[in-house]
Amino acid sequence: MKEYPPQLKDLVERAVEHNDHMAQRQLGLMYDFGNEYVERDYKEALYWYRSGATYDPECSWRLAYFYQHGQGTEKDEQSALRLYKYSLEDYQKLSKEAEDYVRYAVAELEKKVNETFASLSVKAEGGDAHSQYLLAMMYVKHVVVPLDFDKIKYWMVKAADGGDMYAQAWLAFEYWATDYQFQRDLGKSFHYARCSALQGHPEGAYQLALCYQNGTGVAENDVEAFKWMKIAADKGHEMAMSSVGRYFAEGKGTAKNYELAVHYLKLYCQNDRDFPHGYEQYQIGYCYYYGGYGLKQNLSEALKWLNIAARIETNRGLPSAVSLLGEAYFTGTGVSRNIEKAISLYKKADFLDDCFAAYKLAYLHFYGMYAEKSYSEALRYVKLADKRFYNHSTELRVQIDALKKQLSQKGYN
Repeated sequence: MKEYPPQLKDLVERAVEHNDHMAQRQLGLMYDFGNEYVERDYKEALYWYRSGATYDPECSWRLAYFYQHGQGTEKDEQSALRLYKYSLEDYQKLSKEAEDYVRYAVAELEKKVNETFASLSVKAEGGDAHSQYLLAMMYVKHVVVPLDFDKIKYWMVKAADGGDMYAQAWLAFEYWATDYQFQRDLGKSFHYARCSALQGHPEGAYQLALCYQNGTGVAENDVEAFKWMKIAADKGHEMAMSSVGRYFAEGKGTAKNYELAVHYLKLYCQNDRDFPHGYEQYQIGYCYYYGGYGLKQNLSEALKWLNIAARIETNRGLPSAVSLLGEAYFTGTGVSRNIEKAISLYKKADFLDDCFAAYKLAYLHFYGMYAEKSYSEALRYVKLADKRFYNHSTELRVQIDALKKQLSQKGYN
């Protein structure tokens, strides 16, 4: 969770909540060059340029510059060339100085990337596995060469079978995802993931963990899934950080440990800026809310994270976070008790298809607590809870079944 200076509050809100590309550009420039409010931070600048690049050619060419020179990210001249060209599609919005620079950069990079293609072709034909992988990726990115599915498969398989761990990790995903005209082959997906993981590649370890997690080409095994997921996370794989946090929070493949769960979930929220963090923020809030398993209960931290998770997804909120906030107001845990607000939050979470909220509303209608006593309404809500139940706690399963039994005894099925 990035903390911004209070002077940037309105600007960040426009950039995030309203997807204002002018605000995104302004934030990118601030972090690119630094000013009285923020220090220079290329990773932060990269994030904002990337956010605005689709609609703003100024963000697009500046993002290209970052890729070209490896500022805040790995050097990637093909992506730089693609973005420079993209910015020229709307060149009227660029200053004359910027347009001249971009046209010069395109000419320079086209020559360089074509030379790279020629050099890689020679090395690949000579049997160099990593060159074969890089050549295959040039066809994948198809900036200076056409998209060619046959050549992608030919060179990627050669590279992987020649021992290149990057190609192995790439194929592990593609034999499952079936992009680029690959036929699904779960056995090959597992094989290549394992080969890559054993060579120490974080993406390979992550793909292998997914194989064990989902039973892809191998029997499901939570212990092995956790083992490889943690290896990937500890090597810096961002999505693996999220998964490891969840494994620790749920006690899946390892003992429950809320302290370590929060550690890995926070790492993910801090490192991965490209994907919504609502579920991770909810999990952090959940761990602080209940405490235990190595973590001291901290209600102020819990409510902070739950409120963030409840606001995401274009103000609709993550259902579980909205529901748990409702429970906090219902019980007066960490906040002043407010039944009206609690029921309002339960209803919002129910609208968002949350299981616990539906159960809670069923319970209130069954007993006539702060709601009209109505067995028919209780039945309607408990059926929704039953339908939505997936991977929730055993305790909630028991409570739903008990309420269904009580309704059945009263003739409501």
